[in-house]
Amino acid sequence: MSSTVAFGLGCDYIARFEGMAQGIQWSNINQGAQPNDNFSFLYCIIMILSDSVIYMLLTCYIENVFPGNRKVFNWKLI
Repeated sequence: MSSTVAFGLGCDYIARFEGMAQGIQWSNINQGAQPNDNFSFLYCIIMILSDSVIYMLLTCYIENVFPGNRKVFNWKLI
């Protein structure tokens, strides 16, 4: 799932909890907005963070190994 979808779902959960006059709190961050809802706002945060790590690694790889340029794998993060 991409970070755009996770962000959209996170906004939806914020709106649902605001509609119930609770808001997202630390006490309900891992609870669903409906009774049989297994998905939570915490999963949205985890998906966005994992996408960020994947995009960072991909960016570091592409920066160091350009297409068409046969460079040795030089894994420098900075």
